[in-house]
Amino acid sequence: MTTNPLIFLSHITEEEEIAGILHDLIEQAFPNVEVFRSSDDGITLPSGGNRINKITEGLQSCRAMIVLCSKQSIYRPWINFESGAGWVRGIPVTPVCHSNLRREGLPMPLSLLTAANAGDERDLNIMLIGIARVIGSRVPSIDLSPYINKITEFEKEYSFTNVLKESIEELEKIIEVVDGHSMISQTHIIKFNEIGESLLNLEVCRLVLSESMYTNKGLYYKFGLSPMKNISRPEVLPFLKPNDP
Repeated sequence: MTTNPLIFLSHITEEEEIAGILHDLIEQAFPNVEVFRSSDDGITLPSGGNRINKITEGLQSCRAMIVLCSKQSIYRPWINFESGAGWVRGIPVTPVCHSNLRREGLPMPLSLLTAANAGDERDLNIMLIGIARVIGSRVPSIDLSPYINKITEFEKEYSFTNVLKESIEELEKIIEVVDGHSMISQTHIIKFNEIGESLLNLEVCRLVLSESMYTNKGLYYKFGLSPMKNISRPEVLPFLKPNDP
């Protein structure tokens, strides 16, 4: 660790891109500040280093903590472990919400903290004012628009991907496989169409149907999930058409 004031940036691995955006913002605003990112990204946690010891050092020496919060991250053990460590030390802990979560949606006990929305210029300024106060620095004058643009682009892609994954997982759950054959009830058909409409609203049909993933042999999809087999009745999936452009 250096002798420069340290800000601990807590995030899950899947959100390292937006963590990098905030990392750059903080270091541009405060050139003498070091940002410690709690992922093994090869920047603050060198490959092969003792990750637990590095995180412990960061938690012990940081002046303030920024916690990246989304619906995917807020229930992860490390996020709660790290934010709890900051709370116990009595340092400022700021949840920064993004993508599919806004500050008013934070669960307890994170909702007790003063939170910010990542894509909100006013909120980012308040975050920077808080950092300036804790390190004894003047509040910087900085153009936030390039960072907000990057955050917005990340949020669009991240939200899109997670909704798509969740929809596909729901499709998998509602199929009952009996002796290798799919038994599809009327309830399943209704649910299929509800999810299908949701996907269409997100304009993901082109992705779902790419490379003829829907065929008379079944519906195949990506993201590392197993294909649902033996679906040979296109009438039960009216939102999925094999040859849509």
